Amino acid sequence: AGRELKSAGESSRKSAQEGIAALKGTGAQFDPSTIDRFMDPYTQNVIDAEQAEIERLGNTQRQQAKSQAVQSGAFGGSRGGIEQAEIGRNILQQQAKTGAQLRSQGYQQAAQQAQQSFEQAQGRQQNLGQLTSSLGQAGAATRLQAAQAAGNLGLSAEELSQSGAISRSGWDASW
Repeated sequence: AGRELKSAGESSRKSAQEGIAALKGTGAQFDPSTIDRFMDPYTQNVIDAEQAEIERLGNTQRQQAKSQAVQSGAFGGSRGGIEQAEIGRNILQQQAKTGAQLRSQGYQQAAQQAQQSFEQAQGRQQNLGQLTSSLGQAGAATRLQAAQAAGNLGLSAEELSQSGAISRSGWDASW
């Protein structure tokens, strides 16, 4: 029974240490260098499609400006060249703005997903530590109960043995 009690204590201590070890690092800070793993690989496809649409709309504006210049009899003049250059500048500006917005949105979404993944992993690790500790405590409690029961059985056997010895000694005296 004594060995079982000692073993239960050691088992409980070992399980507590394993639970504590499993909790190690669960208070760590999020590392943003992992965000790139959560970036949508199709972001560039979306950006390219938006850029193409902006270019298409710009070309439509260019055609309309040329058409208006021809109707007004000013086709090929410096005013038409300035208007075409302005449309080109607007196209490039809109493409840059749209690309930056889409990349920013993609980064923000990836950062949010990376943070959530990190938090979930930390939570799972904490649950593992708590579960390991709880299972160890339950196992130690079971071993402790078994040791106590064995100790009680040992005492009962000792008492029976002693009472039997007393009875026999009284029985032997009567012979």
